[in-house]
Amino acid sequence: MKTKVSIEEAANILRVSKRTISSYIKEGLLTAKKEPGSNKKYISIEDITQLKELREQNVSQFDLKKEIIVLKAKVSKLESILNVISKILDAKAEPLNLAPEDITSIKESCAARLQCAFDFTSTQTWKEIFLRIDENDILMLCKEAPYFWKDLLKLNGLLIDQVISEERYVTSLDLQTLHKELIESRRRFRISLVLYLELTSPFTAIKTKTFIDSIGEKL
Repeated sequence: MKTKVSIEEAANILRVSKRTISSYIKEGLLTAKKEPGSNKKYISIEDITQLKELREQNVSQFDLKKEIIVLKAKVSKLESILNVISKILDAKAEPLNLAPEDITSIKESCAARLQCAFDFTSTQTWKEIFLRIDENDILMLCKEAPYFWKDLLKLNGLLIDQVISEERYVTSLDLQTLHKELIESRRRFRISLVLYLELTSPFTAIKTKTFIDSIGEKL
């Protein structure tokens, strides 16, 4: 019995166009994977069957479950990226000493985390990154994206805001401790950022601090 089908076969089973199948894949309703040594993509029969059942139900149920599936796909992707980031942390001593192959994972994880609600585990992981990143790591990160450090600053601030916005913050020692550690991680990250900007720009330390403060952060 077949466990996977091509995009063309999936379109025939669901009685839609290949374009619609591509849209389902982009939305996270279906997952397409390549076979080793081939560029052809395949979709699991299980995913096709589940989606077919949803489409046969009424529209409101389909839309609701569609949103749930999309959210699950986003969470799954975030967890996958988080696992890669955790492996980077486990394999490195302080500082991170990022290698070129680590950069994509860091950037994707940052972009994904900026779109997510509070999660204790991922916040802990990012706290460790901000504590351990140094000016050489920032230099490596910004080779591909010169202003990627702004996204990192934004993420750091978001994590702090999310922690103190939790309803149980006042009574949770874990959250209060995490908040203090995030504040310390921001301080260390900003010191590394000052050093990075001094290495890569004509700014003096005072001008560098003023520049960082101008985008809404305080050292």
